[in-house]
Amino acid sequence: MKWKSLISAAVITGLAAYLLIFSGCGSETPQAAQSFEQDLTGTIILEDITLTVNETGTQSQVVPPEPYGYYNYYQEYDGYQYYVVSVTVKNNGETAFDPNTCKVTADMPDQSTAEGKLVLLNEIDSDFKETLNSGRECNGYLFILAKQEQGTPQTINVYYNHGFTSIENVHQYDMQAVLRVIS
Repeated sequence: MKWKSLISAAVITGLAAYLLIFSGCGSETPQAAQSFEQDLTGTIILEDITLTVNETGTQSQVVPPEPYGYYNYYQEYDGYQYYVVSVTVKNNGETAFDPNTCKVTADMPDQSTAEGKLVLLNEIDSDFKETLNSGRECNGYLFILAKQEQGTPQTINVYYNHGFTSIENVHQYDMQAVLRVIS
């Protein structure tokens, strides 16, 4: 029974990663009513959510730092790499924060766009979690999946709506944070 659960989890994770890779193919570029730019260092303020950049680098897969038992991860793909930004996420708002209300993309050196994601880690850094409650803080990752030959992103774009309301139109947002990647 345990093996069936592990195989099912691997299939679901693989499907989710596949969709992450190819979800941007042929789609419109997201637009935002307002935007701001800053370097991908220090503290980044997205309304009531604060991201503190801890470190950056490339990885073959995205795995919680202290995996234990069953855990989710973003698997390795031949010819691709993840550009990963380790962050501390703090929710200064009055409601729970769901990182799935944000769309993450990156502008690559070859003028293409790569897809990404913001994920949160649980309290013991052993798995990913869905939301961050008001007044709480946790570790997380802001990551991009791109072809290895594309290199490091030039900018990472985080699109979101005021109050981090759910995404109704996946191409139109209230805000865009343009985060310049420092080499």
